[in-house]
Amino acid sequence: SPEEEKAELLIGTDDGSKVFVNGMPVYRFLNIRVAEPDQDKISLDLKKGWNSLLIKIENNVGGYGFYARIRDLNKLVKVSPFKR
Repeated sequence: SPEEEKAELLIGTDDGSKVFVNGMPVYRFLNIRVAEPDQDKISLDLKKGWNSLLIKIENNVGGYGFYARIRDLNKLVKVSPFKR
């Protein structure tokens, strides 16, 4: 992130999921459902510089899948290459 800012994570999962930002848990969903885009919206507090995002997906029965995208408060999707 070029500066400290708020952003939004749009996520859809099949089935449960947990989300961690910079090592801290920010979201947990424990249920069974079919993944669709933008099922849940999670507020993120990003620090200036690199921020880590870890998404853990749980599969109970049937198919598996997830959708995830991050956008800032201007509703623009943010994309950056993986930092090595």
